[in-house]
Amino acid sequence: MLTHKRLKTERLEDRRMFAVFVDSIPQLTVAEGSLAQLSATFFDSSPGGSYSGAITWGDGNGSRNANVNGASGNTGNLSVRFDYRFDTSNFFTPARRNALETAAEIVVGRLSDNLAGFTSFGSNVFTANLLHPSTGAQVTIPSFSVSPNEFVVFVGARDLPPGNLASAGPGGGSANATFFQTASSRGQFGVPETDFAPWGGGMSFDNRVTWHTDLTSTAGLTASSNDMVSVAVHELMHVMGVTSSTESFERFVSGGRFNGPAAIAEYDESGSPPLDSDNTHFLEGTTDGGEEAALDPTLTRGTRKLPTELDFAVLDDIGWDLLPEFRDGTIGATNQFADNGTFNAEVTVRNGNEIGRQQFRVVVTNVAPEFDSLPDVTGRANQSLAISASFSDPGTGDTFNTIVDWGDGSAQENPNVSGRNINASHVYRVPGTYTIQVGIQDDDGGQDIQSFQATVTAPPRGDWQNPQNQFDVDANGVVNPLDALLVINELSNRQFSDPVTGLLPVAPASVPQFVDVNADDFVGPQDALFVINQLGNNEPPGARSRNTTTDAFFEIPLSNEEEADTKRDSIVDLIFEATDMPL
Repeated sequence: MLTHKRLKTERLEDRRMFAVFVDSIPQLTVAEGSLAQLSATFFDSSPGGSYSGAITWGDGNGSRNANVNGASGNTGNLSVRFDYRFDTSNFFTPARRNALETAAEIVVGRLSDNLAGFTSFGSNVFTANLLHPSTGAQVTIPSFSVSPNEFVVFVGARDLPPGNLASAGPGGGSANATFFQTASSRGQFGVPETDFAPWGGGMSFDNRVTWHTDLTSTAGLTASSNDMVSVAVHELMHVMGVTSSTESFERFVSGGRFNGPAAIAEYDESGSPPLDSDNTHFLEGTTDGGEEAALDPTLTRGTRKLPTELDFAVLDDIGWDLLPEFRDGTIGATNQFADNGTFNAEVTVRNGNEIGRQQFRVVVTNVAPEFDSLPDVTGRANQSLAISASFSDPGTGDTFNTIVDWGDGSAQENPNVSGRNINASHVYRVPGTYTIQVGIQDDDGGQDIQSFQATVTAPPRGDWQNPQNQFDVDANGVVNPLDALLVINELSNRQFSDPVTGLLPVAPASVPQFVDVNADDFVGPQDALFVINQLGNNEPPGARSRNTTTDAFFEIPLSNEEEADTKRDSIVDLIFEATDMPL
């Protein structure tokens, strides 16, 4: 009878059944305003699950969801069906049954074999035999059948010898020669010499000790309790063929060591792993990667001990097909940082109760502000010249210091900044061409300087404006539509102003027509508009309108704003009707 012993007590450990690990993430470096893109790999040792992810970027905006591409890689097709017909004392409560199911997932989830089923029928009848889990006596089960990829493990509890926590082993059976070969090989080649494919077996637990059945951690384990999942994992490996009664196992036992090639390759020390005196367990204290092997003969009270890669290597050696230790998946997320700096981020992957975390650093470099192209400007001496300089900066959290050097020995610090525009104005006293330089610096030292030209001309003479009444273009003492018509004709014919620029020369001693209504030395549409608005808004209590029959003028009383608007429209129509009239 194979046993699992409890020999000593030590400090509590917290060894989780399943684990999610997020691979190390190198430092991310990204320019301010660009997307920081995370793509990390995680590994999961559990046989399946539903994944979610979250990330904290360290920028003060809290945790956000991340995209998880679930762990890939196949899980085994095999399953264990626990049969409780021999549990005569009802030892297996729902919690203890869950512990067995979890242990089965841990062990057979790593195996990729495909086992044929068999059905007892007619002359092909298989009689299974095993030790009764609750009495220890031999028991048979006639006409036994097993589904494909299924193991059947009969479980129970009884008083085991002192120091023994559980006992288990593969079952046997009998049938006619042909059907026995079918049932014992289950479609595998090399059984029993180099492979092993049992229908299942039996497993007994000591009913006098304290059992711990928490599936998520060892937080409830005490120095006097025994972890049922750990024990069930160990015993299932015996059912799977790790026993001296199995030919495919026994062929590698020699000189007190297990000499299977997979086990030798995995063993941390040189040579092959040593065996206990029963040649069924590893020698007490055998470890793999710093963890005590599950096939070590003892379990420390208050601890959880799950299979290491060395334990699975033994199953590999005796004929089972092993899947990789971990399945892998990816987690991804993006973030745009408002400002430069160094940020401590953390990504989390969750699979049920299992959580994997990894911290990493994001370095966001500053991007200097940059001016858009600034066009040259023109203005008049002794008049305010306004400029607007637009710039870009992806750092939404940046602040700026600005300066405008006007090129005439004066400068303006920190003019108005609205959004991403600098607005400033200046009065030049002397005509000329000036180089304006606009500079900007963000709070992290990034800066840009842009230059452009300002052409400043002399102030307007205003010598083509009527000094008595600016709206009286023909200087006849009356403002009427004819004054607007004179300006419009000048716009069309350019008798006095430059035909390209509209600039008026120095006025002669006797000005023929005062066509520069706004006194800017140019004749433009605004000059005509000034007269039109004056006719519509600022006339004395009677407006003058043209009688198209008598070519005389009569007055229209101003009664309200609507009538004034109507009158103004009439004046405009009158002007355009008269544009072809000779002056």
